[in-house]
Amino acid sequence: MIVRPSAPVTFTGGLAYEYERERLTSSATSNFGDGAFTEESGFDENRGTVGAYAQGLVNLARGLTANAGLRFDDNSAFGGFATWRAGAAWRFAAGTRVRASAGTAFKAPKFRELYIE
Repeated sequence: MIVRPSAPVTFTGGLAYEYERERLTSSATSNFGDGAFTEESGFDENRGTVGAYAQGLVNLARGLTANAGLRFDDNSAFGGFATWRAGAAWRFAAGTRVRASAGTAFKAPKFRELYIE
């Protein structure tokens, strides 16, 4: 959803959902020692993430723009976490812009990083 309460201000917000699932089966047969031996293993994991976000953008002065955003995610495996970002850009000549930004982030590990050796 995008809302523009006045010409220099824009608000954006929304919801997101992500579902992840990974399945893996393996089988290994060896014929060493006491004869043939087969080992089988399986892996089946899933998780979901529900997120909500909001961002504001404002044109402050000639060539100066600022933005700020917040996001909250609830991951079924890792719980809830909030992240933010803020930035500014200044266009001081045609084709020349200076930007600065800061923020936080969270990235859930991949299933392979958690469960598979």
